[in-house]
Amino acid sequence: MATYQYRVIFDGTLTGEFDLETSKKRFSKLFKLSSTRTESLFCGKKVTVKKNISEEDALNLMLHIANAGGKCYLEKIPEPKEAFTDRRNKAYDQRRKFRRGARAGSIVQDRRLHIRRVGDKELFEELVLSKQNIPVAFDAYPKRSTK
Repeated sequence: MATYQYRVIFDGTLTGEFDLETSKKRFSKLFKLSSTRTESLFCGKKVTVKKNISEEDALNLMLHIANAGGKCYLEKIPEPKEAFTDRRNKAYDQRRKFRRGARAGSIVQDRRLHIRRVGDKELFEELVLSKQNIPVAFDAYPKRSTK
């Protein structure tokens, strides 16, 4: 059975057992913090008190924080991905990073813009010279006579 790692997060909320100043003093004494560090704990932002600890240690720490007058909670740290997928992703990123672009000579002109059949060429020239409506099939061709 896998053992998960946890982090203890405190966001400055109080249990209501003590007032704010008493809780700050108790935190300062419990964690041996300076007054500025203690103030930063109670600013309202989420602060990770301890990370990468077992569940038993995390619950023990939560109990100490609750005795000091603060509310905190646990977060399970997600397991890292398997080493194989990390290696594969790294190799793909490296190949993509150093991929070269297309060679200059490999760009081919679009052949749809040229008339390929002799019969079509003659019909197209007749339509252009007589200034008739050109069918949709010839829309891709240039509108000039090729004599």
